[in-house]
Amino acid sequence: MNVTITGADDAVDPSDLLRLSEEFPFVEWGILQSPKRLGTPRYPSDGWVAGWHRAVKNASVRVQWAFHLCGGAARSTVLGGEGWLHPTPQRAQINGYVPGGCAARGVSGLVALSDAFGVEFILQCRHVGDIQAIAHDSQQIPRASVLFDASGGCGKSPATWPRRPFGTRFGWAGGIGPDNVDDVISELHCADMSVMHDSHAWIDMESGVRTDDRLDLVKVRRVLECVARRS
Repeated sequence: MNVTITGADDAVDPSDLLRLSEEFPFVEWGILQSPKRLGTPRYPSDGWVAGWHRAVKNASVRVQWAFHLCGGAARSTVLGGEGWLHPTPQRAQINGYVPGGCAARGVSGLVALSDAFGVEFILQCRHVGDIQAIAHDSQQIPRASVLFDASGGCGKSPATWPRRPFGTRFGWAGGIGPDNVDDVISELHCADMSVMHDSHAWIDMESGVRTDDRLDLVKVRRVLECVARRS
């Protein structure tokens, strides 16, 4: 199981994240992107992203990272726009993905981008009832994944954690942090004993590893140490 930590911004030194990647190779850094929020808490500026990319390229270890695209960035990418894939991450998450409607058009756009850039797209699912439909869409796109995230960055846990559809790369988010990550892993493990040893399964957290709306690397370390002990 991997862990995505979302929300690094201009207040975070990229070198601190690289050191954690070296110590905990299963961590992925989710970098939020929104045209209207660049340079605000959780949403780094273009300058920070450029510095981050340079640091990753020069790192002595493999650093896993993803863009998490919001608002206009997500809509543009779903329709095949490549502007938010520069620099190119390993994964790109489409926040607010909705199956149906323009989804068929979106699937074809994401297929083309996946082929061109080699990016694994993550389709965010906000509602349990949409899991099967979004999982179906993900299976039409090379290497695509689904993230169940009813909270949408608000730090609220669901009443129960849904099981992943068979054959789907899948992640869970919502209210996870250092105080409950062990319990969440236990619940996921009880539902699917292969989760802990599946590199295509992950948990994602954002609000749960922040203090005063800043990424708290002490909380991040607590989470990563807990997951490392369980692995």
